[in-house]
Amino acid sequence: MKTGVLVVRDYDLFSSLLIGQGFSVVNFPTIKTEKIADYSEFDKVIADIENFDGIFITSPNAVNPFLERFGETAKNYRGKIYVLGNRTKELFKAADVEVIFYEHANNAAELIDSIPENALERKKFLYLCGNRSLRIIPEMLGKYAEVQELIVYKTSATEADVKESDRVKKKLEKGKIAAACFFSPSGAESFLSQFGTEVLRQTVIATIGKTTAEFFKRQNLQVNFVSSKATAKDFAVELIEYLQNGKRITDNGK
Repeated sequence: MKTGVLVVRDYDLFSSLLIGQGFSVVNFPTIKTEKIADYSEFDKVIADIENFDGIFITSPNAVNPFLERFGETAKNYRGKIYVLGNRTKELFKAADVEVIFYEHANNAAELIDSIPENALERKKFLYLCGNRSLRIIPEMLGKYAEVQELIVYKTSATEADVKESDRVKKKLEKGKIAAACFFSPSGAESFLSQFGTEVLRQTVIATIGKTTAEFFKRQNLQVNFVSSKATAKDFAVELIEYLQNGKRITDNGK
C-alpha cells in the first residue's frame, strides 16, 4: 500500500492524524490568507451594525477581523450571527459570542437551506467574506433578503519553492502519492495552475466537501473521495479508513 499523502495546506490536526496512522505526509500549501489593506469601510459598517438583522460568516478567516472591530459589543448585538464550520463556531465560542450553527450544514448552500424562510424574508444581512468568495451566500440569500457583502480578508497564491515543487511533482508522476487532499476550490485552483491536471491522474483526489469536489469535476478530473462532514478530523478519519480498508466515502456519506 502506498503511504504517501499530499496535503495541500499547512501542517495541522489533519496531517497529524494521518502521520499517527503511519502515513508519510507532504504538506504543500498553495494559498495564503492575509489582512486587507484598508478596513475603513468595514469600520463604517460596524458603526451601523444594528441596521442589519443578521450576519453571515462562513470562514474562520473572517472571525478575527470581525471580533477585533466589534469587540465586546458583539455580545450585545440584537441580530443573529449565522456561522458555517466547527472552526468558525469555536472561535466565537472562545470569545463568548452566541451564534447560530447547524451541525449538519457542510457548505454554504446547506447553511441557507437550514434556515426557515420566514427568518430571512424581507430582512437585511451582512455577509463577511474573502476576495475569492464563491458568492453562494449572497446569491441564495438574495432571493429572500437584502444582502451587503464585505471583503474582510484576502486569499492569494503562495510563492512556490522550485525545489519543493519539483519534489512534489516527481512523487506524483512516479505514483508514490496515495492521495492528494484539497480543502478549498481556491487551493485546488492554485495547485492546478502550478502543476496542471495530468499529475493527478495516478492518485486518489480527496476533498473535504462537495464544493471543492465540484471544482475538480469541472476540470474533468475524477474525485475519488469526499468526506461526509466538512471538518479536518472527520476528513482525516474517513480518509484513513478509505486508504487502509478500501471503504469508499462519497459526497452523500455512503
